[in-house]
Amino acid sequence: MKIKKLSLSAIAVTALFVFNSCEQQSTGGTSDRVIIGETALVEVTELGQSLLARTDTGARTTSINAVDVVIKDASEEEKENIGKAVSFNVINADGESFALESKISGVVHVRNAQGSETRYQVPLTLNWGGVSKTIDVNLRDRSAMTYKLLLGRDWLAEEFYVDVDISED
Repeated sequence: MKIKKLSLSAIAVTALFVFNSCEQQSTGGTSDRVIIGETALVEVTELGQSLLARTDTGARTTSINAVDVVIKDASEEEKENIGKAVSFNVINADGESFALESKISGVVHVRNAQGSETRYQVPLTLNWGGVSKTIDVNLRDRSAMTYKLLLGRDWLAEEFYVDVDISED
């Protein structure tokens, strides 16, 4: 009888170990990820404001609504502008404008339904759900769009799972 009890205990422990291993593999080995919805009110540290953002796992990079972009001593060759000072205005969904200055950290080529375009990037710190991450955000006129901030995989990666049934609208 003792052998049967030991065998059942061993089977239970083995099953628990296998289940736990499978769960870790399916979550990338971590359970520290936060669930974010299809929309979220995200604080942009440099603005001192929060913007209603849309999560987009199909977008590689994060974009913010930026207008009146002015590069100091701009060059016609976009890559030569990396490291230069840039000023721009971020306009929220209520039409309020916030002036920002930064340095251009990169240039990206983005393909979308309208074709492809080149965008400048600046470092911004985005905060939501206890996660604060500084990433290079591309500047784009999103004034015709509902969401003035689009969260791409560069911000979502390694920190979040997206649940489209959750919304902060």
